Amino acid sequence: MEYEVTPMATVLEASDLETILRAVEVSHAALRSMGVERIASSLRVDERLDKPRTMRDKVLSVRT
Repeated sequence: MEYEVTPMATVLEASDLETILRAVEVSHAALRSMGVERIASSLRVDERLDKPRTMRDKVLSVRT
């Protein structure tokens, strides 16, 4: 799994959705174990099925 931390969000990239969802579960479990009383996560899923794309591809496409 690849990730990029940005000022407004953290972008996760993996070969399958299950990996992303598992990462969210693990992060929530870690926060719960620290005693956090409220956790909020917002997910936006962009699953491209017609051709392979990466975070790097997307950034390069807007820079050129």
